[in-house]
Amino acid sequence: MIDGSYKISSQLNLNIGQTNTIRKYNSKAAANYTWNNDEYRSRLYSYLSYRISEKLNVRAGGAWQYASMSDKAQQKNYYDSFQPLLRINYALSDFFNINGRYSISSVFPSLYELGDNPYQIDSLMIGVGNPLLKPAYRHQASLEITLGDIFTISPQYSSSERAILPIYEQRSSLYYQTYQNMQSREFAMVFNLNTPLGDYFEVSAALAYHYQTLKYQNLENSYNTWLGNFMVSFYHPELTFGVDLEYDRAMDKVALIQGYRMTGIDTWQLTVYKQFWKRRIQLMVSYLPPISWGRRTSQTNIIETTFYNQVESFGLNTYNNMLFMRLSIRLNAGKKALKKLKER
Repeated sequence: MIDGSYKISSQLNLNIGQTNTIRKYNSKAAANYTWNNDEYRSRLYSYLSYRISEKLNVRAGGAWQYASMSDKAQQKNYYDSFQPLLRINYALSDFFNINGRYSISSVFPSLYELGDNPYQIDSLMIGVGNPLLKPAYRHQASLEITLGDIFTISPQYSSSERAILPIYEQRSSLYYQTYQNMQSREFAMVFNLNTPLGDYFEVSAALAYHYQTLKYQNLENSYNTWLGNFMVSFYHPELTFGVDLEYDRAMDKVALIQGYRMTGIDTWQLTVYKQFWKRRIQLMVSYLPPISWGRRTSQTNIIETTFYNQVESFGLNTYNNMLFMRLSIRLNAGKKALKKLKER
């Protein structure tokens, strides 16, 4: 990875960089078949940040991304795309701030989504890729309104005419999972609240509504869900000691063209942490109590077609009474060392 910034003037700054990723896959799936694929991805980006006035800032630019994939038969796929970005920030006052953003991102098909060699998923389902898949381009637009660094509201919208998603088909007497490009629309509304209570306490809350719809030929499906987070925090700077009590409703329902799948989990979490050695060492202990209120205790994945139905449920009670410990050490002197270096 290469990343650099150049200050053209007091108002104009240039950021240029490049990232490269190389992956090699080798697997022996059967006595007479070996899966051998290579993948190379490169991304070159350049962005300009322009401070027009004390209240108005603009960031614009784009990235060019390239990908090549090949298998053992030397069948190669090449993809490239341009990904523009525009972000405008306007501070109407110290209390009111607006941040608008528009971007286009690309998703290239993965090797397993392209491969036409069948593989067994379970006793009934066979998986196979689709070598005719096209790259997916996702248009994203969002607006964030901030009031006094306390309350934030953010409507978000994204769309893709060629989203890459799984689809289930019946071929003769066999069931197949493959992939197709299909239309996707997503809308979200996010609310955030963060406010201090006295010198040592702070309360933060977030609520998000998410709606998604999919279309492919004569099929259409949509789902919506609510997500949320609530946390009460205590921190004493002189004792360098803190406690967080958090409720996280993070289990999301993701639409498929023939059903849905769930991701994430709902948790209650108690975290205690203490800092040592001028805050360079931090010991953190987190505990997930077995509180059932507000928690969905299983994830469900559903496939619904005219020829095949499947329901999978995964119990999440194994997360009850979980204990996490984390020790972090910071060896550098942070901002103080940087300040001394600049003074020299």
